[in-house]
Amino acid sequence: MIKMYNTTPGLNKNIFQKKSVTALFFLSLITFGIYTAVWYIKRANEFKNLGTEKKLNKTLAVILLILTCIGLLAFIFMAYYFFSFFMQIFVTAVAGGTPNLQGVETINSMTYISNIVSILTFIFYLILGFSVRGIINEFRHKKKIEIKVNGLLTFFFNFLYLQYEINRTIDGREYQKRIGPWVWLIILFLVPLLFSLIILISGLFLSI
Repeated sequence: MIKMYNTTPGLNKNIFQKKSVTALFFLSLITFGIYTAVWYIKRANEFKNLGTEKKLNKTLAVILLILTCIGLLAFIFMAYYFFSFFMQIFVTAVAGGTPNLQGVETINSMTYISNIVSILTFIFYLILGFSVRGIINEFRHKKKIEIKVNGLLTFFFNFLYLQYEINRTIDGREYQKRIGPWVWLIILFLVPLLFSLIILISGLFLSI
């Protein structure tokens, strides 16, 4: 099998290193998604060295980092504001006064802005993920490896799945079945969806 570090002239094993997908998941979790953008920024130059026509735009990764930080700061501010607002209502109600509800408009405005930031973050998240997917697929095609990076798994797991495929390419395991990602897709998405449908259907029958 062809390995990523020895298939392109001048490309050595230090360009791409295997990384634990589990470790990346926890890094992203404890950094509230910031590491996701860092992963793309750190690998922008590495993907350039693959010699593909498609390139990873580092600027987009920086924008993703900025949006993620803005979203995190907005979440912290909103959590603090919500807590202060509802505490004020609670204290006023206990004292027998009339709560000041003017803060509701501010909450609505902050929620609207937060939703816009979240949508933009998700869009850049997908753009970067599918850009890397295209780069890896082009690299494999040049090496006569016709096993493509799966689009559905890229959509759901993004950089975690991409790192998984990078690890497979380094080890020359492109033709092996992707068991792990599909198992996690079923556990994390399909099982909860099926469970929700069962509850919904049961509720409909009970209401008849």
